Amino acid sequence: MILAALATTQLYVFSGREPASIEQKNLFSLFQTQNALGVALEKRVVESINVAKNERLYQINIRNFVLKDTAENLHLCEYFNTYTLTFEAEGIASSGERPTMTVSSPCELSAKTNLPIPIMIPVDDIHKLAPNDTDISFQINPKANFSFRNISDNWPEYWVLAKVEFNSKDFSSRDLIIKKRDLYNISQKPITMNWGE
Repeated sequence: MILAALATTQLYVFSGREPASIEQKNLFSLFQTQNALGVALEKRVVESINVAKNERLYQINIRNFVLKDTAENLHLCEYFNTYTLTFEAEGIASSGERPTMTVSSPCELSAKTNLPIPIMIPVDDIHKLAPNDTDISFQINPKANFSFRNISDNWPEYWVLAKVEFNSKDFSSRDLIIKKRDLYNISQKPITMNWGE
């Protein structure tokens, strides 16, 4: 549920100075009907997620944007405290269930860039582990937690983003959950990782 009493659908353009870390120069207004708000905010959040490859590391970046909430203008990581991304393996299943990798992280801004701190996925370190269900964190980003489920004899190579959650510990009404079907409808193309490349 995302804010109950909201009015007209609009996007406010901010004409004053903004930090350089705000890539798109506008404010996402929360003064919208609940349904329109949900659809528009889901689209903005999904568009803010980027997965980049750097040799044997994958980096999940979340772009920053500002949300207008009542009298306040809040950055994404002020509005939400944590986020969780669930990836499903394509083309394989264990006991009829697809393998999943769930990554949870605080939504925190970097002091250097004023952008949300990216999550690093150390593929080589994961491949050193015996393939099985496990919960783990890695030294490269100790605040991020990884949960692997339905893993069989080998680590899957091809992953597709299947669920997105952003949560606020103090305001559960802000919680945002975007499931697989909505992700497919919102995304121009799936957000993927290929560990075999």
